[in-house]
Amino acid sequence: MGNTDTEVTLPAKGSSRPDPGRLIGLPLYLNSKDASAEGMLSATGFIVKANSEIVTRPTASFNRSKGLADLRARLVRDGSLVQAGQMLRFKADYEFGSASTAASIVRGCPANGLATWRTKDGVQLGALLKDISEKATE
Repeated sequence: MGNTDTEVTLPAKGSSRPDPGRLIGLPLYLNSKDASAEGMLSATGFIVKANSEIVTRPTASFNRSKGLADLRARLVRDGSLVQAGQMLRFKADYEFGSASTAASIVRGCPANGLATWRTKDGVQLGALLKDISEKATE
């Protein structure tokens, strides 16, 4: 699937680092004017769910980021992203190396995945990880 650099890694035994394992599979959402996506943390990165809709026209800053622009082009070329009317959609679940890469592809601009992916109640992924970290140090 996607690249292998992960934004969040599982902690070593006894570590006070956040344990994202508790959050694996929790539905997270990214909604904006031109995008609507569902995703979740996985053990090795971040999965954007099938049928998630992404921005059709990336920003200039996105296009200047060669890694993001190349990844998006590859996703279109290999059929992972398909045209659906005026939208581009993920044909199947797709795993990225990080929540930020996933958010950037969905939004069509560089994005911080910890701030943009949220629970159905609006809680940011970063806040969830911070809460776990704080509980680990209590």
